[in-house]
Amino acid sequence: MAEKKSKFAALADLHRAEPDILEETVTPPAPIEPKPVAVVHEAPTIVEPPAAQVTITPTATPRPARAAQAAPSTPVVEEYPRRGRPPTGKRSNPEWRLYSHYLKRQTQRAAVAKLQALDDGQDLSDVIEELLQTWIKK
Repeated sequence: MAEKKSKFAALADLHRAEPDILEETVTPPAPIEPKPVAVVHEAPTIVEPPAAQVTITPTATPRPARAAQAAPSTPVVEEYPRRGRPPTGKRSNPEWRLYSHYLKRQTQRAAVAKLQALDDGQDLSDVIEELLQTWIKK
């Protein structure tokens, strides 16, 4: 029956071998000479976006008073093509701003249920805006 050698038997044999045998079989690789490469310098390509896309607001100029600003009645729609839907909601309209206030859960749920039953396209922020406007005018 043939004797089965382990996987590492060859490594063990190399380890036990005489140093002269190892030196003869192993030759160092020849050094690689670097080859000269022609370098071509090209001017960088600068792509400038259209003027309609870039809006720079200097930070040193004072802001006008809020009452003096004439707010547009329609949302601001950008002139250049963008991905997705056009920004037409309250979030993209500078006239509207997001605030958070505390409401009782029962009040909020009843108001949303009533708005859904009416189904006139009005949402809770419209109702709150209308109520606050009438309260301010008193």
